[in-house]
Amino acid sequence: MGCQHSHAKIRGRSDVIDSKSFRFEVIIGQGGFGKVNAAMRKRDKSSQWYAIKTVYKRRLLDTGKGKGVAMIFTERNILVKMRSNNHIVHVHHCFQDRKAVYLVMDFLSGGDLRFHLSKAKRFSEATARFYLASLFLALEAIHSRGILHRDIKPENLLLDSRGFLRLTDFGVSTIADPNDRFVSSTRGSGTRAYMSPEVFSKSKYHSIASDYWMAGVILYETVLGRRPFRKRVDAAMVEWMEATWIDKKFSAKVPTCFTIRIPRDAVRPSDSYFDLVSRLMDIRPWARMMKPGTVKTHRFFKDVDWDALDNHHSSVEPPIVPARGEACFTTGDLTLLDVLEVEVGEFAPLTPEEQGYFEGFDYNTRAEAEAGELESSLRLQDVGKRERRDETETLQQQQQEEEQEEQEEE
Repeated sequence: MGCQHSHAKIRGRSDVIDSKSFRFEVIIGQGGFGKVNAAMRKRDKSSQWYAIKTVYKRRLLDTGKGKGVAMIFTERNILVKMRSNNHIVHVHHCFQDRKAVYLVMDFLSGGDLRFHLSKAKRFSEATARFYLASLFLALEAIHSRGILHRDIKPENLLLDSRGFLRLTDFGVSTIADPNDRFVSSTRGSGTRAYMSPEVFSKSKYHSIASDYWMAGVILYETVLGRRPFRKRVDAAMVEWMEATWIDKKFSAKVPTCFTIRIPRDAVRPSDSYFDLVSRLMDIRPWARMMKPGTVKTHRFFKDVDWDALDNHHSSVEPPIVPARGEACFTTGDLTLLDVLEVEVGEFAPLTPEEQGYFEGFDYNTRAEAEAGELESSLRLQDVGKRERRDETETLQQQQQEEEQEEQEEE
Protein backbone atom coordinates (compact mmCIF):
# COMPACT_ATOMS: atom_id res chain seq x y z
CA MET A 1 0.00 0.00 0.00
CA GLY A 2 1.30 3.44 -0.88
CA CYS A 3 2.57 5.90 1.72
CA GLN A 4 1.61 9.23 0.19
CA HIS A 5 -1.62 11.16 0.27
CA SER A 6 -2.76 14.47 -1.13
CA HIS A 7 -5.70 16.80 -1.07
CA ALA A 8 -8.47 15.85 -3.47
CA LYS A 9 -8.44 17.67 -6.79
CA ILE A 10 -11.35 17.85 -9.17
CA ARG A 11 -10.17 16.66 -12.56
CA GLY A 12 -9.86 19.45 -15.08
CA ARG A 13 -10.04 22.18 -12.44
CA SER A 14 -7.27 23.92 -10.57
CA ASP A 15 -9.05 24.38 -7.25
CA VAL A 16 -8.40 21.96 -4.43
CA ILE A 17 -11.31 20.69 -2.35
CA ASP A 18 -10.21 20.54 1.28
CA SER A 19 -11.22 21.81 4.70
CA LYS A 20 -10.04 25.31 3.78
CA SER A 21 -12.65 25.41 1.00
CA PHE A 22 -15.42 25.61 3.60
CA ARG A 23 -16.47 27.87 6.42
CA PHE A 24 -17.32 25.63 9.40
CA GLU A 25 -20.11 26.87 11.64
CA VAL A 26 -22.41 25.20 14.18
CA ILE A 27 -21.65 21.71 15.45
CA ILE A 28 -24.75 19.61 14.81
CA GLY A 29 -23.38 16.28 16.02
CA GLN A 30 -20.47 14.76 17.89
CA GLY A 31 -19.27 11.21 18.53
CA GLY A 32 -16.29 9.09 19.50
CA PHE A 33 -14.41 9.50 16.23
CA GLY A 34 -15.15 13.15 15.46
CA LYS A 35 -18.01 15.56 14.80
CA VAL A 36 -20.41 17.01 12.24
CA ASN A 37 -20.50 20.70 11.38
CA ALA A 38 -22.89 22.79 9.35
CA ALA A 39 -20.71 24.51 6.75
CA MET A 40 -20.75 26.66 3.62
CA ARG A 41 -18.40 26.80 0.65
CA LYS A 42 -16.23 29.89 0.59
CA ARG A 43 -16.55 32.09 -2.47
CA ASP A 44 -19.81 30.37 -3.38
CA LYS A 45 -22.71 32.70 -4.19
CA SER A 46 -25.33 29.92 -3.92
CA SER A 47 -25.28 30.06 -0.10
CA GLN A 48 -25.78 26.30 0.01
CA TRP A 49 -25.29 24.63 3.37
CA TYR A 50 -23.52 21.30 3.84
CA ALA A 51 -23.03 18.89 6.73
CA ILE A 52 -19.36 17.95 7.05
CA LYS A 53 -18.42 14.89 9.06
CA THR A 54 -14.87 15.12 10.41
CA VAL A 55 -13.29 11.84 11.54
CA TYR A 56 -9.82 11.83 13.08
CA LYS A 57 -7.36 9.40 11.55
CA ARG A 58 -5.55 8.59 14.78
CA ARG A 59 -8.78 7.47 16.44
CA LEU A 60 -9.58 5.29 13.43
CA LEU A 61 -6.12 3.71 13.46
CA ASP A 62 -6.30 3.03 17.18
CA THR A 63 -9.61 1.16 16.82
CA GLY A 64 -9.62 -2.62 16.53
CA LYS A 65 -6.53 -3.49 14.47
CA GLY A 66 -7.62 -1.65 11.34
CA LYS A 67 -11.39 -1.99 11.82
CA GLY A 68 -11.80 1.76 12.28
CA VAL A 69 -10.21 2.47 8.90
CA ALA A 70 -12.29 -0.27 7.25
CA MET A 71 -15.46 1.23 8.79
CA ILE A 72 -14.88 4.75 7.43
CA PHE A 73 -14.10 3.37 3.97
CA THR A 74 -17.28 1.26 4.09
CA GLU A 75 -19.32 4.33 5.02
CA ARG A 76 -17.67 6.35 2.28
CA ASN A 77 -18.31 3.64 -0.32
CA ILE A 78 -21.95 3.18 0.67
CA LEU A 79 -22.63 6.91 0.47
CA VAL A 80 -20.98 7.13 -2.95
CA LYS A 81 -22.84 4.04 -4.18
CA MET A 82 -26.23 5.37 -2.95
CA ARG A 83 -25.64 9.05 -3.75
CA SER A 84 -28.52 9.34 -6.24
CA ASN A 85 -31.19 7.67 -4.08
CA ASN A 86 -34.03 9.86 -2.78
CA HIS A 87 -34.11 8.18 0.61
CA ILE A 88 -30.40 8.28 1.49
CA VAL A 89 -28.43 11.36 2.50
CA HIS A 90 -26.32 12.54 -0.46
CA VAL A 91 -22.52 12.84 -0.36
CA HIS A 92 -20.81 15.57 -2.43
CA HIS A 93 -17.11 15.28 -1.63
CA CYS A 94 -14.68 13.15 0.37
CA PHE A 95 -11.20 14.45 1.15
CA GLN A 96 -8.51 14.34 3.80
CA ASP A 97 -5.61 16.17 5.38
CA ARG A 98 -2.81 15.05 7.71
CA LYS A 99 -5.05 14.50 10.73
CA ALA A 100 -8.59 13.78 9.51
CA VAL A 101 -10.88 12.54 6.76
CA TYR A 102 -13.98 14.50 5.75
CA LEU A 103 -17.36 13.56 4.30
CA VAL A 104 -19.27 16.49 2.75
CA MET A 105 -22.98 15.68 2.72
CA ASP A 106 -26.33 17.40 2.35
CA PHE A 107 -27.30 19.60 5.25
CA LEU A 108 -30.88 18.53 5.98
CA SER A 109 -32.48 21.44 7.76
CA GLY A 110 -35.49 19.47 9.00
CA GLY A 111 -33.45 17.83 11.75
CA ASP A 112 -33.78 14.24 12.88
CA LEU A 113 -36.87 12.28 13.88
CA ARG A 114 -35.73 12.22 17.52
CA PHE A 115 -35.98 16.02 17.65
CA HIS A 116 -39.58 16.01 16.40
CA LEU A 117 -40.61 13.00 18.48
CA SER A 118 -39.24 14.69 21.60
CA LYS A 119 -41.43 17.72 20.87
CA ALA A 120 -44.58 15.75 20.06
CA LYS A 121 -44.03 12.96 22.68
CA ARG A 122 -45.70 10.54 20.26
CA PHE A 123 -47.02 10.50 16.69
CA SER A 124 -50.39 9.56 15.30
CA GLU A 125 -50.52 6.34 13.31
CA ALA A 126 -50.85 8.38 10.11
CA THR A 127 -47.65 10.29 10.86
CA ALA A 128 -45.78 7.13 11.84
CA ARG A 129 -47.06 5.45 8.66
CA PHE A 130 -45.46 8.12 6.49
CA TYR A 131 -42.03 7.83 8.13
CA LEU A 132 -42.04 4.03 8.30
CA ALA A 133 -43.04 3.79 4.63
CA SER A 134 -40.16 6.13 3.76
CA LEU A 135 -37.78 4.09 5.90
CA PHE A 136 -38.86 0.86 4.18
CA LEU A 137 -38.08 2.41 0.79
CA ALA A 138 -34.61 3.28 2.07
CA LEU A 139 -34.12 -0.26 3.41
CA GLU A 140 -35.31 -1.77 0.15
CA ALA A 141 -32.72 0.31 -1.71
CA ILE A 142 -29.73 -0.56 0.48
CA HIS A 143 -30.67 -4.22 0.98
CA SER A 144 -30.87 -4.71 -2.79
CA ARG A 145 -27.17 -3.74 -2.80
CA GLY A 146 -26.34 -6.16 0.03
CA ILE A 147 -25.96 -3.33 2.57
CA LEU A 148 -26.99 -3.81 6.21
CA HIS A 149 -27.38 -0.53 8.06
CA ARG A 150 -27.28 -1.97 11.63
CA ASP A 151 -27.96 1.30 13.47
CA ILE A 152 -31.48 2.39 12.58
CA LYS A 153 -32.91 4.77 15.16
CA PRO A 154 -34.73 8.14 15.16
CA GLU A 155 -31.41 10.04 15.38
CA ASN A 156 -30.38 8.58 12.00
CA LEU A 157 -33.59 9.51 10.19
CA LEU A 158 -33.30 13.08 8.89
CA LEU A 159 -35.89 15.36 7.31
CA ASP A 160 -35.10 17.57 4.34
CA SER A 161 -36.51 21.07 3.84
CA ARG A 162 -39.78 19.64 2.43
CA GLY A 163 -40.17 17.13 5.26
CA PHE A 164 -39.18 13.97 3.39
CA LEU A 165 -37.13 11.40 5.29
CA ARG A 166 -33.58 10.29 4.49
CA LEU A 167 -31.47 7.61 6.12
CA THR A 168 -27.99 8.60 7.30
CA ASP A 169 -24.98 7.44 9.36
CA PHE A 170 -23.58 4.26 7.84
CA GLY A 171 -20.72 4.22 10.36
CA VAL A 172 -21.36 0.64 11.55
CA SER A 173 -22.91 -0.62 8.32
CA THR A 174 -21.53 -3.57 6.42
CA ILE A 175 -21.77 -5.03 2.94
CA ALA A 176 -22.73 -8.70 3.07
CA ASP A 177 -21.37 -11.41 0.82
CA PRO A 178 -23.89 -11.90 -2.06
CA ASN A 179 -23.65 -15.68 -1.49
CA ASP A 180 -24.21 -15.40 2.25
CA ARG A 181 -26.42 -12.57 3.47
CA PHE A 182 -25.58 -13.34 7.10
CA VAL A 183 -22.78 -11.41 8.81
CA SER A 184 -21.14 -11.78 12.18
CA SER A 185 -19.51 -9.13 14.30
CA THR A 186 -17.16 -9.63 17.24
CA ARG A 187 -18.32 -6.29 18.60
CA GLY A 188 -21.82 -4.94 19.09
CA SER A 189 -23.29 -3.14 16.13
CA GLY A 190 -25.78 -0.36 16.58
CA THR A 191 -27.59 1.05 19.60
CA ARG A 192 -28.52 -1.51 22.25
CA ALA A 193 -32.13 -0.40 22.76
CA TYR A 194 -32.85 -1.02 19.06
CA MET A 195 -30.73 -4.12 18.45
CA SER A 196 -32.40 -7.41 17.56
CA PRO A 197 -32.13 -10.61 19.66
CA GLU A 198 -29.83 -12.34 17.16
CA VAL A 199 -27.21 -9.60 17.48
CA PHE A 200 -26.96 -10.42 21.21
CA SER A 201 -26.59 -14.17 20.56
CA LYS A 202 -23.27 -15.97 21.02
CA SER A 203 -22.75 -16.34 17.27
CA LYS A 204 -23.92 -12.75 16.60
CA TYR A 205 -25.02 -13.88 13.13
CA HIS A 206 -27.55 -11.49 11.71
CA SER A 207 -28.97 -10.36 8.39
CA ILE A 208 -31.31 -7.76 6.90
CA ALA A 209 -33.89 -9.09 9.36
CA SER A 210 -32.09 -7.14 12.11
CA ASP A 211 -32.72 -3.87 10.24
CA TYR A 212 -36.45 -4.65 10.10
CA TRP A 213 -36.47 -5.36 13.85
CA MET A 214 -35.10 -1.86 14.44
CA ALA A 215 -37.78 -0.42 12.17
CA GLY A 216 -40.33 -2.22 14.34
CA VAL A 217 -38.87 -0.66 17.50
CA ILE A 218 -39.19 2.78 15.88
CA LEU A 219 -42.81 2.10 14.89
CA TYR A 220 -43.56 1.01 18.46
CA GLU A 221 -41.82 4.04 19.98
CA THR A 222 -43.25 6.72 17.70
CA VAL A 223 -46.90 5.75 18.28
CA LEU A 224 -46.78 4.57 21.90
CA GLY A 225 -44.29 7.18 23.13
CA ARG A 226 -41.88 4.65 24.67
CA ARG A 227 -39.56 1.88 23.58
CA PRO A 228 -40.60 -1.77 24.05
CA PHE A 229 -37.48 -2.49 26.15
CA ARG A 230 -35.89 -0.18 28.71
CA LYS A 231 -32.28 -1.00 27.82
CA ARG A 232 -32.20 -4.03 25.50
CA VAL A 233 -34.12 -7.20 24.69
CA ASP A 234 -34.44 -9.69 27.54
CA ALA A 235 -31.66 -12.28 27.84
CA ALA A 236 -34.29 -15.03 28.07
CA MET A 237 -35.59 -14.02 24.62
CA VAL A 238 -32.11 -14.33 23.16
CA GLU A 239 -31.55 -17.73 24.78
CA TRP A 240 -34.87 -19.13 23.48
CA MET A 241 -34.24 -17.80 19.97
CA GLU A 242 -30.70 -19.18 19.85
CA ALA A 243 -31.69 -22.61 21.18
CA THR A 244 -34.53 -22.82 18.67
CA TRP A 245 -32.14 -21.85 15.87
CA ILE A 246 -29.51 -24.43 16.90
CA ASP A 247 -32.13 -27.20 17.17
CA LYS A 248 -33.59 -26.10 13.79
CA LYS A 249 -37.09 -25.95 15.24
CA PHE A 250 -38.08 -23.23 12.80
CA SER A 251 -41.81 -23.93 13.11
CA ALA A 252 -41.78 -23.50 16.91
CA LYS A 253 -44.22 -20.88 18.18
CA VAL A 254 -42.94 -17.98 20.26
CA PRO A 255 -43.90 -18.29 23.94
CA THR A 256 -46.55 -15.75 24.91
CA CYS A 257 -44.21 -14.16 27.43
CA PHE A 258 -41.82 -13.27 24.58
CA THR A 259 -44.37 -11.62 22.28
CA ILE A 260 -44.67 -7.85 21.93
CA ARG A 261 -47.28 -6.29 24.19
CA ILE A 262 -48.97 -2.91 24.36
CA PRO A 263 -48.69 -1.18 27.77
CA ARG A 264 -52.00 -0.93 29.61
CA ASP A 265 -51.72 2.82 30.05
CA ALA A 266 -50.85 3.46 26.37
CA VAL A 267 -53.27 4.66 23.72
CA ARG A 268 -54.96 1.68 22.08
CA PRO A 269 -53.59 1.30 18.54
CA SER A 270 -55.35 -0.14 15.54
CA ASP A 271 -55.30 -3.87 14.82
CA SER A 272 -53.28 -3.30 11.63
CA TYR A 273 -50.66 -1.34 13.57
CA PHE A 274 -50.32 -4.04 16.24
CA ASP A 275 -50.09 -6.78 13.60
CA LEU A 276 -47.30 -4.96 11.75
CA VAL A 277 -45.31 -4.27 14.93
CA SER A 278 -45.68 -7.90 16.02
CA ARG A 279 -44.43 -9.20 12.67
CA LEU A 280 -41.49 -6.80 12.53
CA MET A 281 -40.51 -7.62 16.11
CA ASP A 282 -40.86 -11.40 15.91
CA ILE A 283 -37.88 -12.66 17.96
CA ARG A 284 -37.39 -15.41 15.35
CA PRO A 285 -35.33 -13.70 12.62
CA TRP A 286 -36.24 -16.43 10.11
CA ALA A 287 -39.97 -15.68 10.59
CA ARG A 288 -39.72 -11.90 10.78
CA MET A 289 -41.39 -9.74 8.15
CA MET A 290 -38.57 -8.50 5.91
CA LYS A 291 -39.63 -8.80 2.26
CA PRO A 292 -40.43 -5.46 0.56
CA GLY A 293 -43.45 -6.94 -1.24
CA THR A 294 -44.93 -8.28 1.99
CA VAL A 295 -44.31 -5.03 3.85
CA LYS A 296 -45.81 -2.81 1.15
CA THR A 297 -48.98 -4.87 0.88
CA HIS A 298 -49.59 -4.98 4.63
CA ARG A 299 -52.97 -3.44 5.48
CA PHE A 300 -51.35 -0.80 7.69
CA PHE A 301 -50.02 0.77 4.44
CA LYS A 302 -53.18 0.32 2.35
CA ASP A 303 -53.49 4.06 1.56
CA VAL A 304 -49.80 4.65 0.73
CA ASP A 305 -48.95 5.60 -2.88
CA TRP A 306 -45.54 3.94 -2.97
CA ASP A 307 -44.52 5.27 -6.39
CA ALA A 308 -45.38 8.87 -5.47
CA LEU A 309 -43.55 8.56 -2.14
CA ASP A 310 -40.54 6.95 -3.81
CA ASN A 311 -40.28 9.91 -6.19
CA HIS A 312 -41.09 12.59 -3.59
CA HIS A 313 -43.96 13.67 -5.82
CA SER A 314 -45.64 16.99 -5.12
CA SER A 315 -48.91 15.14 -4.43
CA VAL A 316 -47.35 13.71 -1.25
CA GLU A 317 -47.68 15.95 1.79
CA PRO A 318 -45.23 15.13 4.61
CA PRO A 319 -46.83 15.42 8.07
CA ILE A 320 -44.06 17.70 9.34
CA VAL A 321 -42.78 20.51 7.13
CA PRO A 322 -39.87 22.35 8.79
CA ALA A 323 -40.35 26.10 9.07
CA ARG A 324 -37.84 28.04 7.02
CA GLY A 325 -35.10 29.43 9.23
CA GLU A 326 -36.05 27.22 12.20
CA ALA A 327 -33.23 25.25 13.89
CA CYS A 328 -34.50 21.65 14.02
CA PHE A 329 -31.67 20.24 16.08
CA THR A 330 -30.23 20.63 19.55
CA THR A 331 -26.57 21.18 20.30
CA GLY A 332 -26.72 20.54 24.06
CA ASP A 333 -23.44 21.50 25.70
CA LEU A 334 -21.49 21.61 22.43
CA THR A 335 -19.60 24.74 21.46
CA LEU A 336 -21.75 26.48 18.87
CA LEU A 337 -19.06 28.17 16.82
CA ASP A 338 -16.34 25.61 16.25
CA VAL A 339 -13.14 26.51 14.39
CA LEU A 340 -12.28 22.84 13.65
CA GLU A 341 -8.87 22.95 15.27
CA VAL A 342 -7.44 20.08 17.27
CA GLU A 343 -5.32 20.92 20.28
CA VAL A 344 -1.62 20.69 19.46
CA GLY A 345 -0.32 17.36 20.67
CA GLU A 346 -3.80 15.87 21.18
CA PHE A 347 -3.07 13.22 18.54
CA ALA A 348 0.31 11.71 17.72
CA PRO A 349 1.33 12.60 14.13
CA LEU A 350 0.79 9.84 11.58
CA THR A 351 3.75 8.16 9.94
CA PRO A 352 3.93 7.98 6.12
CA GLU A 353 2.95 4.32 6.37
CA GLU A 354 -0.11 5.17 8.48
CA GLN A 355 -1.14 7.88 6.01
CA GLY A 356 -1.03 5.20 3.34
CA TYR A 357 -3.98 3.42 4.91
CA PHE A 358 -6.20 6.32 3.77
CA GLU A 359 -5.13 6.18 0.14
CA GLY A 360 -8.19 6.13 -2.13
CA PHE A 361 -10.50 7.91 0.31
CA ASP A 362 -10.85 11.07 -1.79
CA TYR A 363 -13.96 11.33 -3.94
CA ASN A 364 -14.92 13.97 -6.45
CA THR A 365 -15.12 11.98 -9.69
CA ARG A 366 -16.24 8.54 -10.91
CA ALA A 367 -12.60 7.44 -11.21
CA GLU A 368 -11.95 8.36 -7.57
CA ALA A 369 -15.12 6.54 -6.52
CA GLU A 370 -13.94 3.33 -8.19
CA ALA A 371 -10.41 3.71 -6.80
CA GLY A 372 -11.77 4.10 -3.28
CA GLU A 373 -13.90 0.96 -3.60
CA LEU A 374 -10.86 -1.03 -4.76
CA GLU A 375 -8.73 0.25 -1.87
CA SER A 376 -11.56 -0.56 0.57
CA SER A 377 -11.95 -4.09 -0.82
CA LEU A 378 -8.26 -4.80 -0.31
CA ARG A 379 -8.36 -3.25 3.15
CA LEU A 380 -11.37 -5.33 4.22
CA GLN A 381 -9.54 -8.46 3.04
CA ASP A 382 -6.58 -7.48 5.24
CA VAL A 383 -8.87 -6.93 8.22
CA GLY A 384 -10.55 -10.29 7.60
CA LYS A 385 -7.18 -12.06 7.50
CA ARG A 386 -6.15 -10.38 10.78
CA GLU A 387 -9.44 -11.39 12.42
CA ARG A 388 -9.02 -15.03 11.33
CA ARG A 389 -5.41 -15.01 12.55
CA ASP A 390 -6.49 -13.53 15.89
CA GLU A 391 -9.22 -16.18 16.26
CA THR A 392 -6.69 -18.95 15.51
CA GLU A 393 -4.25 -17.55 18.07
CA THR A 394 -7.05 -17.29 20.65
CA LEU A 395 -8.08 -20.93 20.09
CA GLN A 396 -4.47 -22.07 20.36
CA GLN A 397 -4.07 -20.12 23.60
CA GLN A 398 -7.26 -21.65 25.01
CA GLN A 399 -6.04 -25.15 24.13
CA GLN A 400 -2.70 -24.48 25.81
CA GLU A 401 -4.44 -23.22 28.95
CA GLU A 402 -6.70 -26.30 29.04
CA GLU A 403 -3.71 -28.64 28.63
CA GLN A 404 -1.88 -26.79 31.40
CA GLU A 405 -4.90 -27.09 33.72
CA GLU A 406 -5.11 -30.84 33.01
CA GLN A 407 -1.40 -31.27 33.81
CA GLU A 408 -1.79 -29.36 37.07
CA GLU A 409 -4.76 -31.54 38.07
CA GLU A 410 -2.67 -34.67 37.42
